[in-house]
Amino acid sequence: MTMQEQRYLTASDLTRMLRIDKSTVYRMAEDGRLRGIKVGRQWRFPADALGRSLGIETRGADAIDLARAERLCGLFAELYGVMLVVADPTGRPVTGVINPSHYMALLARRPGVLDRCASEWGDLAGEPGTAPRLRQSYLGFLCARVFIRSGFELIGMVVAGGLAPDAWPPPYERIAAIARDAGVAPAELAAAAGSLPRMDETARAGFLAALPVLATHLSPDFERRSTQ
Repeated sequence: MTMQEQRYLTASDLTRMLRIDKSTVYRMAEDGRLRGIKVGRQWRFPADALGRSLGIETRGADAIDLARAERLCGLFAELYGVMLVVADPTGRPVTGVINPSHYMALLARRPGVLDRCASEWGDLAGEPGTAPRLRQSYLGFLCARVFIRSGFELIGMVVAGGLAPDAWPPPYERIAAIARDAGVAPAELAAAAGSLPRMDETARAGFLAALPVLATHLSPDFERRSTQ
């Protein structure tokens, strides 16, 4: 296909599509994570550049490529500035926590915290409705879940977010209670509370709309995983 036949997107196009700022698009283009060409001072991206850069080319029916799935999730997490984990339908993590905030990283190192998170993620699978929407976790931040499906069968889910609620940080007493429950020094966790990413309503809507697209691209890997 010649350059004339290929449809190219501008940085502004990707900004509108992905609900991210132009500086993120430019940074990912400069370091090669988004495939594009520079025409003068302007970047141009093939219409399929996003899919290729995220590693979603058609693959054979081989064993699950966990590294590929984690790379795809990592790029998504960086694009939207969120943390993310992929889990099976019971909430048991299949990947590690990707792109955690300092607040989450402090908590995740403590024994039992991720087990309790996994139980909470399993509860999310049983909630009514399939559209992702933000819920507040017991650790205080907001997360959403989206199902990974094979036909009508639920084969996994993505839990993503780690976002600061509108009223954040909470009173020190609330942070201290979370810290004591996890075995973290309250002052240390309170100092890390500001690391939670924030989104306005427009950014949240774009993030929630993109989650089902991510789940669709992960589905083939989970289908192969479930047959092994």
